[in-house]
Amino acid sequence: MGEEVEHQHFHKRDFEQFSCNLHAETELLHKYSQNQKLSKQQTVAGFELEASLINSTGLPDPRNDLLLHSCKDADVSAELALFNLEINTNPQAFSGNALNQIHAQLKQRWSVCDTQARKHDMRLLLIGILPTLTSNHLRLENMSPLKRYLALNEQILRLRHGKPLHVDIDGKQHLISEHGNVMIEAATTSFQMHWQPAPEKAHHYYNAMLIAAAPLVAISANSPLLFGKHLWQETRIPLFEQSLAVHNQDPGNRLPRVTFGSGYCQSSLLECFDENKSQYNVILPATTDCEPESFQHLRLHSGTIWRWVRPIVGFDKGGAPHLRLEHRTTAAGPTLMDSVANAALLFGLSHILAEEKKHPDQKLVFEQTQKNFYTCARLGMQAQVHWIDGKLYPVKDLLKQQLLPMAKEGLASLSITDFEPYLNIIAERAASGRNGAWWQVAHLNKHQDLALLTNDYYAFQVSDQPVHEWSI
Repeated sequence: MGEEVEHQHFHKRDFEQFSCNLHAETELLHKYSQNQKLSKQQTVAGFELEASLINSTGLPDPRNDLLLHSCKDADVSAELALFNLEINTNPQAFSGNALNQIHAQLKQRWSVCDTQARKHDMRLLLIGILPTLTSNHLRLENMSPLKRYLALNEQILRLRHGKPLHVDIDGKQHLISEHGNVMIEAATTSFQMHWQPAPEKAHHYYNAMLIAAAPLVAISANSPLLFGKHLWQETRIPLFEQSLAVHNQDPGNRLPRVTFGSGYCQSSLLECFDENKSQYNVILPATTDCEPESFQHLRLHSGTIWRWVRPIVGFDKGGAPHLRLEHRTTAAGPTLMDSVANAALLFGLSHILAEEKKHPDQKLVFEQTQKNFYTCARLGMQAQVHWIDGKLYPVKDLLKQQLLPMAKEGLASLSITDFEPYLNIIAERAASGRNGAWWQVAHLNKHQDLALLTNDYYAFQVSDQPVHEWSI
């Protein structure tokens, strides 16, 4: 979904031609894999950081066009809403002091954008769901004027036969809301972590990242509020899934467009691309004359299927195609320091799990992994999860007793030398029970003021002080 399309409206022949191209490119990807033509470069990391723009009162500010123009050298791109944008980092080898390098790169790019935002009386906020957001902000007038977003909205509503999107989230409180367009998706912003493994091991890393998703989303939860109601600790998860729901309306979409997946990969990551082709209708049939080797249709189609761990076909600097994994479960913020700490936990833990001789997907059935994920999204650090040793743990105890030592071992085996401060942040969060979701709820309970919450949050975020140290 990152690339613009030429047309907003499509005809039957566009869908037919696109499906033909998609089939050919999926077959070509299999041939590349069989003939070992996929890039062998590995342990490469990259990041996408989504942010909200707010004004001095903490409300959404729909003027991302001003920043896109002034921050063009900081690798910034538009998002669905005019009050959102995305900051990207350069992919880099993950070894040595990579975590500090990632942190520095994120700080430099965020600082450029926030400085420019301030020149226009705006501020840049890293938070899963903006507390001051209302349904009135989620209207089509606030959609970024790119054809891909207009086309997505049109096609989602077509598949729903014009029926509005229905949001029903039952958490600490209960929210029921209807929306006539896909702008409800713009309520969610995330910190997306990319990992490029060796192609022959990519399916093991995919399965490992699914298993790691539950404790990660619990410790990093930062989206407890929507429209003033306290819902899940990571409300982004059910909200995003419901914001693009078409599978109950159209029989051609057999699986949800936003999904944890239907199962582990058994022998190859290409199983996900096969499932994308066979189980999901094409919704953006933007055909091109590009050669199949560009995988342009396959990449666009995969971009309209939002797996929480999403396989991607990309290209190295030399032009060789590669497979990488995009981990999408963590919310933006609370700080850049917190975000890099989340990445340290994910990469270290996933590496250990993926490289085990008896792979963890043989010990923990997919259905339990999936249940763990939604339990942790709902309850955060109060959740209990079943782990690969067959036992049930409070997630905070599991982190302390097993997952942090595993992450430390994994990062050390990747030759990472600077992980201690970042894993210490995870340990302190687990010990104190304080993550972004906890802080937001505690602040709201004390002050009953969403605008004050948002402004105080921003003040702490600028300091880059980890969230477990924030006062209320």
